[in-house]
Amino acid sequence: MFGPTLISGFNSGKLTASNTPALSYRPMPDTDKPDRNDQLRRSAFNWDDLQALYAVHQTGSFSRAGAVLNRKQQTVSASIARLESRLDASLVERGPKGATLTPLGRDVIDKVQSIYNLAIDIEHSTLRQDDSVTGLVRLNCPQGLGILWIAPRLAEFHEDNPDIRLQMRVTDTPTNVITEPVDLAIYFEPHKNMEAVALPLGRSHYQLFATQTYAARHGMPQNQFDILRHRLLYMTGYDRLRNVWGLETESFAALARKTGNIVLETDSFPIMGAAFINGAGIAALPTYFPASSEWLEFEQKNIIHLDFGFRQSFPFWVVFQRERGEQARVRRVINWLKDLFSAPCFQNDYVPPSAFSGVRTAKLGG
Repeated sequence: MFGPTLISGFNSGKLTASNTPALSYRPMPDTDKPDRNDQLRRSAFNWDDLQALYAVHQTGSFSRAGAVLNRKQQTVSASIARLESRLDASLVERGPKGATLTPLGRDVIDKVQSIYNLAIDIEHSTLRQDDSVTGLVRLNCPQGLGILWIAPRLAEFHEDNPDIRLQMRVTDTPTNVITEPVDLAIYFEPHKNMEAVALPLGRSHYQLFATQTYAARHGMPQNQFDILRHRLLYMTGYDRLRNVWGLETESFAALARKTGNIVLETDSFPIMGAAFINGAGIAALPTYFPASSEWLEFEQKNIIHLDFGFRQSFPFWVVFQRERGEQARVRRVINWLKDLFSAPCFQNDYVPPSAFSGVRTAKLGG
């Protein structure tokens, strides 16, 4: 149009500009054209809300969805409510047996699944081109293995791999390595995802233990049934593996819950370990517990293995997307984990804890 300056008049039939201050020019909005910014605002879904709906669909529960996403249950509920408000439709039905999707909710999930698949394809094609031994590796692992075995040995790993940053999340909830933002996950439960690779790492063996501190206060059990009258510490996280417990373990656990003197129930390994070391009671612990750190080496003389022939063990795997496993830095962590769990306490065949630690074994009657 006229440009930034004021047109003052004609000069020999031509337009000339004066030296007066420039006037700003603001074009009038074209009401016939849609506001693109408004369109973007309307189309900008909150992906956290869609992720919450997907997690509720996968787990059938708001609380379990929160555990998978590492969010509070109230946050998941707020996400679903916000999504339902945006779509002006009911997507989830809440009932006594959990949360189920409405027909419209299932239709939304089909579209969300398509988005996830596209995102995974993009991620896979990118991962194949990344062969750097520097950068972030994200690892999810159970409490016991993460806190007691992996964490105390991280310094050695970083001495050999100073350019790899490890992000470690401790969780007893199984991780979906296909849909969740994680590179590696350690599973205790049998792995069922056919899209992922599962490499066996070892087997965790469990035995009953007491401490000299406890025995001095309450005496020693004489046999497996006498244990039930003693003070027991119960790790509730073990219940998640009940489908692979042996018959003897199931029977003993049922007796302990029904007639035993359980003085502590916890889902926290640090709480269990601290209570046990200080003589709070008898506990079923992994045999690697006494040898897990330098701090516990000082406590080994205080730990008593109660041996009455009881045996229980669980295999565990490291699980990952095939493309992620081809990355150099992820392979470096996988190889380190394989070496880490080559210790005698993680062999398939049971090795008594006295063979690799300084604990004392007390043979009990059957």
